[in-house]
Amino acid sequence: ISMAQKDFGPMEDWDFADFPDSNARAQYFYNNFLKPNLKIAKYCSPTAIDCWQDKSYTLKGTEFENLKNYDTGSISFITDSGYSVYYWMHAIGTGGWFFIDLNGKKLPNVLGKDIFVFELYNNLRTEYNYQLGLNPYGFHRKGSVSRDDIITGNYPFNSGLYGGCSSTAESAAGVSCAALIMIDGWEIKDDYPW
Repeated sequence: ISMAQKDFGPMEDWDFADFPDSNARAQYFYNNFLKPNLKIAKYCSPTAIDCWQDKSYTLKGTEFENLKNYDTGSISFITDSGYSVYYWMHAIGTGGWFFIDLNGKKLPNVLGKDIFVFELYNNLRTEYNYQLGLNPYGFHRKGSVSRDDIITGNYPFNSGLYGGCSSTAESAAGVSCAALIMIDGWEIKDDYPW
């Protein structure tokens, strides 16, 4: 993303709204912002299962339904270093969701263990007070976020406890674990929810 800004200007100003459909939007992002700046070993179309495991799980052990290879507008690829990336762009052109699996399709395929989540927002997304840029989920909203907020999923301006980095989060348990690692100085503390 940082390298692509040299050619396309600040990421906050990128507009993904003017595309005929979500597949074209995701493909444009890949072709222009990712492919030229990453070493990619394998690219997969939205319905291919060669780059991303079709079943992934939360820290509770429940299946995480948002990561299915047949989702319209999603793209996945494997880098030369062996990690898998799966993403889709928001339909209204404001950014996207990015899932990184550190060991590719190998097990355990669990949020917070080998899958980590990031969100991208540009200047067009202002109504929910989102943080601009590419951020670990949990730092996607403006305002102060404590370590306890990230563990429980109690983010500013959020309703419900979605995605805390613990097995007790109401839904999507583990989705904010990249934020927990970041707030802990990029290390995994003794209380990390393995």
